[in-house]
Amino acid sequence: MAQWVEFMDPDGQKMRLLTVDDVMLPPMPGLDKDLSKLREFKFRDDDIILTTYPRSGTHFMWEIIRMLKKGSSEYYKGEKTEFLELVNINAMEKLEDRVVNTHLPPELLPVDYKNQKCKFVHVFRNPKDVLVSLYNHWVMGKDFFGYDGKFSGFFELAMQGQVESGKWFDYELKYEKFFKSNPDIPSLVLSFEELKKDPVPNIKKVSEFLGLDRDDDLIAAIADAVSFNKMKAGKFEISSDILKQFMTDEAYNKMYRKGVAGDWKNWFTVAQNERFDAEFEKYMKNSSLKPRIQWE
Repeated sequence: MAQWVEFMDPDGQKMRLLTVDDVMLPPMPGLDKDLSKLREFKFRDDDIILTTYPRSGTHFMWEIIRMLKKGSSEYYKGEKTEFLELVNINAMEKLEDRVVNTHLPPELLPVDYKNQKCKFVHVFRNPKDVLVSLYNHWVMGKDFFGYDGKFSGFFELAMQGQVESGKWFDYELKYEKFFKSNPDIPSLVLSFEELKKDPVPNIKKVSEFLGLDRDDDLIAAIADAVSFNKMKAGKFEISSDILKQFMTDEAYNKMYRKGVAGDWKNWFTVAQNERFDAEFEKYMKNSSLKPRIQWE
């Protein structure tokens, strides 16, 4: 059952979230009423399901998949979104050739994925940069999210899992277990930093996973089109038609911030970094993701 909860950081700033089975979700209008409908959502065999913790390159990968499927390096210009938590389910069901993206953990996914042959693409990112990006996302959207605290306060909430999507460690370990426990589900797990550092071979890897025969010229064109500066300059947002209803123009125009690896060094104190490293080692010591994390 969905419930609204409030947490308070050390400075007295409140964080309001929606909780479902101890999963922390953002305060999206109507989400508490729509979750039951989401569980009944029907997938199709040809759906691509993109799963990410927030601020981990969701739109970046969504665009890559869209371009590969279309066979073109042009940006998607439609008005509809395929972000599961925000979209009207009836509208989603009318869409064709879907790339369904979500921040939901596996236990909240629509159960119909078990009956289909959907392919999963999962992108993870250096969790320190994720935390910094998520903080800036919430503060820049403070008129909508309602949080206007300092990074030090947000850090404390994040260490307790009292932020959107909860602890990064829990989320990523759930998906790691999910893919291992369901070997019959086609899945590709990619690092945001690997994609940024070597876009061409990694985009080619996505193309091959999707069973698409795309030539090297198109792969290179897509890599160029999804470079951070070009996407930011185009102010191209995956859910622009929806997010503009909830965010100020200033916050909306800052949806793309830096898109680089290692920005956490400009935010973390030495003490915060040591605490985070200890948590990372505790949770991720046996994870296959650990050696793939790129801190800068």
